[in-house]
Amino acid sequence: MPSQDFFIVLRWWGSLFLVGAVAYPLTKRLFAEWFDHGYFFSKAVGFAVVTWIVFVLSTIRLLPFTNTAIGFSLFTLFIVGVVLQIKATTQNVNLKVGSLIRSGMTDRRWVLIFVEELFFFFALLLWSWVKAHEPSIRGLEKFMDYGFMQSILNSSYFPPADMWYAGYPINYYYFGHMVVAVLTKLSGLDLAYTFNLMLATIFAMTLTMSFSIGVQLSAISYQRSAKLKALFSGILTALLVTLAGNLQTIYVFTRGYTGENVRPFWELTWPLVELWKRIPEGMQTYWYANATRFIPFTIHEFPSYSFVVSDIHGHVLSLPFVLLAIGMLIQLSVVSYQSSAWRKAESWKLMTIFYGFLVGILLMTNALDGPIYFGLLAVVLGVQGAKWKVQSWKTWGITISIVLIIAGITSLPFLVHFKSFVTGLAVNCPPKFFANSHFGPLLFEGVEKCQISPLWMWLLLWGFFLYCGGWLIMRNAQCQMIHAKLWYKKILVSIELTQTEKLLIVFFFFSLALVIFPEFFYFKDIYPAHFRSNTMFKLGYQAFVLFSIVSGYTIMSMIFRSSFFKEEKPQTPNPKPQTNFKFKILNTKRLFFLFFLP
Repeated sequence: MPSQDFFIVLRWWGSLFLVGAVAYPLTKRLFAEWFDHGYFFSKAVGFAVVTWIVFVLSTIRLLPFTNTAIGFSLFTLFIVGVVLQIKATTQNVNLKVGSLIRSGMTDRRWVLIFVEELFFFFALLLWSWVKAHEPSIRGLEKFMDYGFMQSILNSSYFPPADMWYAGYPINYYYFGHMVVAVLTKLSGLDLAYTFNLMLATIFAMTLTMSFSIGVQLSAISYQRSAKLKALFSGILTALLVTLAGNLQTIYVFTRGYTGENVRPFWELTWPLVELWKRIPEGMQTYWYANATRFIPFTIHEFPSYSFVVSDIHGHVLSLPFVLLAIGMLIQLSVVSYQSSAWRKAESWKLMTIFYGFLVGILLMTNALDGPIYFGLLAVVLGVQGAKWKVQSWKTWGITISIVLIIAGITSLPFLVHFKSFVTGLAVNCPPKFFANSHFGPLLFEGVEKCQISPLWMWLLLWGFFLYCGGWLIMRNAQCQMIHAKLWYKKILVSIELTQTEKLLIVFFFFSLALVIFPEFFYFKDIYPAHFRSNTMFKLGYQAFVLFSIVSGYTIMSMIFRSSFFKEEKPQTPNPKPQTNFKFKILNTKRLFFLFFLP
């Protein structure tokens, strides 16, 4: 990389670091029990809060979109974070501000933060170098995304003008594009540079944030006793979320196919004796984009494909906020579960408010992501509510209502100018007698609107994740069966099935519902032949991220965990020696790493 390009990247990183540093006090308050206080999430928190404040100020015409507005937003975010952090710390520990600062500066966690920032910087530098080999902004949706960003930069007040539809504002979920505009103005660089640098930024944030999630899940499950396991889990989760693909790559080992003339891979295989010699030929025939258009008339992309094609579209810009939402769900349901009652109560209030804010941000960035992660929160709270002593649907309803109200307030300045492309929820393969009608919110279009995914294709796309999730579920079921038998015999044991695993099972079933949903329903939009493609695309993209997180933890468990149970000795005056019950998992170290091919 030429030195000039390196200094451009360095200047851009400086802006990112500033936003993250300003947001760290609030992030530290949100992720108080996280192993690094959520440092990897601080940039996403900063992007969301700073951009939203600028957006609101310019929408109500209080301040124009200038560096002054950005500076005011940064200052506001920092002050709010510091006040919340000092309040929480002094109430809990009764420390003075001076001692709080001194103790913080000597905390070994600062060394960890330094290492983490280096990790982020090198990830940013890596993908900037990759993108530098083809930096042109053309093809697919790049021109549109660039145009939206430039239109935002040209605007003093919002909503920004549509570059095509003269006299009207942009009618699209453009909040993520505005994040790029804010960072562009803050850095002082030209959009021609920052467009590609933002792609590298999202790559680095996806890698580091998913790494943080993987480490934290493992650290909770193993009670922070195995750093190697946590590190392995973090690396594996980061690679799966950021760089993995699906098993459609099996066509590399076949004669392949061209265009949309998809044939089953077992019909295209070479004789086994010729396979090794023929692989180069298969790689020449294989086209990587086919992995995202495998099932006819559908789209099923994943992050690594997005980083290659380099469209900085809503689903890509949403990735940092998506991972932030997942991290907050882990904090709410797993980490806070192990906290003191006081900290749990205080954390619950702040997390509920901020999660509602984040749902609003997701709605403005990539429309369906808002409802998806609102729905996931509702499911997580419903399934695990008893563990937080939330024993009534009333409390569940109040929490969900607060999140929904705050999400509505957050997105209101955007929604008043937005007209959705979706005209209803339609039924796939409607019955003939219901054709061309509607029943309540459901639309029944013509009988020709019928597309069913072939099972073998569907399994090729999602089978790897089903295997990992199925292993976790079977392990859970086996734990419960053995626990029931031992309880019947009055043998006291402690189950190693953790809150982490319960949450991941919820993630798995929710993701499974996301990929099954388009087989029965679709959101009617502007595409006639590919009528369910956008539905499958938006839902499948989020399912891929959640599935990858579940799989990273599961594979780590397969490799490192040797038993289901650890014995607890009964509390008796003269305990008798008992057998050490250990139920070994089948040796699953013969893993399928071949399947990790993107």
